[in-house]
Amino acid sequence: MKWKKPNLGLYDYNGERNTNIVLIGNGGRSVNYGASVLVDQFDPDKLRRYKMAYWDFVDVSGRQVPGLCVAFSADGIQWVKHSKAPLLQGAYGDPTQPPLSAESRGEPTTRPAISDVIDLMWDPGLERFVIYSKTWIDAPDGRRFWKRAIVRTESKDFIQWSVPQLIMVPDDDDPGQIHGASVFYLHGTFLALMQRLDFGGFDRGGSGNMPAELGSSRDGVHWQRPFRERMFLPVTGEGDSFDAGCLWTSSTPIHLPEETRFYYGAYPGWNSDLENESTGIGFATLQRDRFVAIEPQDRIAQVTLKPIELGNVKRLTLNADAAAGEVRVELLTAEGYRVANFTRDHSIAIAGDSLQHPVKWKKKTMANLAPGRYQLRVHLNNAKLFALTAER
Repeated sequence: MKWKKPNLGLYDYNGERNTNIVLIGNGGRSVNYGASVLVDQFDPDKLRRYKMAYWDFVDVSGRQVPGLCVAFSADGIQWVKHSKAPLLQGAYGDPTQPPLSAESRGEPTTRPAISDVIDLMWDPGLERFVIYSKTWIDAPDGRRFWKRAIVRTESKDFIQWSVPQLIMVPDDDDPGQIHGASVFYLHGTFLALMQRLDFGGFDRGGSGNMPAELGSSRDGVHWQRPFRERMFLPVTGEGDSFDAGCLWTSSTPIHLPEETRFYYGAYPGWNSDLENESTGIGFATLQRDRFVAIEPQDRIAQVTLKPIELGNVKRLTLNADAAAGEVRVELLTAEGYRVANFTRDHSIAIAGDSLQHPVKWKKKTMANLAPGRYQLRVHLNNAKLFALTAER
């Protein structure tokens, strides 16, 4: 796979005009950091087809104010910044006690506020733009900017954004911090690549490595973290390869028929010399829909799903690895009783490793099934089940 770095000639860098830079910041600390882009296929205004949310500092009455800024583009190259900025004021600073209410002028209107890591996505259920942003939580002694966590804000028009809501925090089982969360929506589920930063409070102790943990949610607000012991995108923390230490994940994985590609930015470590050490963009691949598997603890197991409507389903397929065993599927009524001719014994055994095993029975097909709600029961014999698809 080869990528070409274009010379756009829009902005120079240290006098060099041949660059691929498409937007420059206004100034301040962490200039133009944490930019996130999506393509909006629904906006009738073609000049706003590409939307960018980014962190920047803006001069407000002679004072540098950090926060959320947005820009629009027709082609993803020529960008126009929105005239109002920041749309949400952010927070970034030294570990001090929160100011008194009477002395909080100039601070964000609420805490916790957004900070300088911004991941943008489209929520198809709510039909809203959503940003998952880094924030800071307070220390046990009350001081600010102790550990990084995640807030969520949403918008209907990309201009008016809701009050940030705290949704992910490092808990007592976390050795470090949650630096960012790249969220995407897939098959009715929100998935997050959570940047797990190995630092203690106030960035003391720890290695500074930052792998990615997989989290899941049904609504994008309440999150489960069942895989925190095994990183989805691990790092070694050793050597001088560009992605040995810190991964900067993206909320736009590329879904291909056979695989999903996760592109990320990276550098060798938190304190890397970014001028002289190797940095870059990489990608990891995952066989399609194989984020997690159900497998027997002792060779044999069964998985029974909640009742669903199957009367209009034309075809069932399994994403499963049965190379060393087999899988059989049977149907139960909504009340939990087996359906004649759709039992395990009538099921044709599935063997081998495939993303789309067809589910079949010896005498009947899905077309013979009476309308109604049924439970699917999958029998695993030394096999792994990744996903089940009902084609209507």
